[in-house]
Amino acid sequence: MTELDLQSDDPEEFQGRVLRLDGAEYEIGPYVGEGGERFVHELINRRFGRATHLILILRDQRNAADVSARALAGLDWLRDCGVPVIHDHTTVRAHGGVFELREAMTPTAVEFEMERALVTLRLDEAARLANRVLATEPDNFVALNCLAFVAARQGDPHGGLKQALAALEIEPYTRTCKIATLRCALAAGAFRTFWWQFEDLRAKWPNDHSVDELAAEAHLTVGTPEQAVGLRLGEESAERVRQAVHAKERADEVMRADFTLADTPEHNARNREILERAYGLYDRSPFIAVNFGFALLRCDQGRAAHDVLAGILPMLPGRYHADFFGYMAFGLAIDRDWTQAYRLLDSMTTRLGDEGIQPADLPGWPLWWVEGERMVIYSRTHQPFRLIAQVLGHIGADRVRPAVRAMALLYAKHPANPT
Repeated sequence: MTELDLQSDDPEEFQGRVLRLDGAEYEIGPYVGEGGERFVHELINRRFGRATHLILILRDQRNAADVSARALAGLDWLRDCGVPVIHDHTTVRAHGGVFELREAMTPTAVEFEMERALVTLRLDEAARLANRVLATEPDNFVALNCLAFVAARQGDPHGGLKQALAALEIEPYTRTCKIATLRCALAAGAFRTFWWQFEDLRAKWPNDHSVDELAAEAHLTVGTPEQAVGLRLGEESAERVRQAVHAKERADEVMRADFTLADTPEHNARNREILERAYGLYDRSPFIAVNFGFALLRCDQGRAAHDVLAGILPMLPGRYHADFFGYMAFGLAIDRDWTQAYRLLDSMTTRLGDEGIQPADLPGWPLWWVEGERMVIYSRTHQPFRLIAQVLGHIGADRVRPAVRAMALLYAKHPANPT
């Protein structure tokens, strides 16, 4: 089938043309009508097998982007005036020109019942109907979206996120799929996915503020409340944001103190006291929380260090998790919790890849987390190796995986060892 080319196709050739957008494939369906500025057709999601949108192809392609933007601005103005209006279209620049997509799917009777079961929180019934649909229509994104909602409501946000992403892969231009993905990603702590999808939603529907509350919750969770100030929020959420911003500002004032990065009891105790005050004011800042955890570790408060670092770990990019498993293991080793410390060391070794680990890949004895650089300054000490040796000794040679034993031996060549 031939792809749409707005540089050369005549209007009578639109029907049957194929569009490829965000990994999904669509086919322009029957002609619906036309106005002074647009030709309107159904748009069929080929994988789903049914029409999901209307496609509105602007006559004046030279000025199409401006015409579409003015239409969105007019809808937003009416909305601000309290006038009920239709949902915004998505302006798409692709296939040699500019066109608009407007959601326009007619649900089947079963899909309607499924949605009604969701709204009334009859979750088991909704899941039963969704699975019935998927048995014959495995690419029914409505049913996948339903299962995502059910999984999240029943305490399985990771399972829900998997279903939501599957639905989104099939249908990337339907807001309900985006919103389900955002809800599941937030609940699962998958913040990279959350922000990626949030920015994509904003790019497609710039005037849609229906998920601003979710974005505010994400900002509050990851320690960036100041970035939620411009969102359209209810009074309760706005007040929470204001309080968090104020708390963070006070904590940042405390953090303006001079820290001495020397691994001595005196300096460690002083740094811990300052960081404890800042953390007490605002515990969502990765910069404050990580450095407070490090200070606790160097002050031999191993369990407390583990708990602080474990609390902030979901806010950090996945590439740092192996190192933080190591720091948390050091804390539990100080606390003589050998079993849990070993489990973290095992997880750290697995994350680092078991085979091919280099000494420089291993976490050292942490002095300071440099926020802008996302790097850790290490103290020159054999303390990590000593703690790991104690853990493995208490676990017993017969219970230690060979890869973990090999990892421990690499500390003999760690670059932060004393010279």
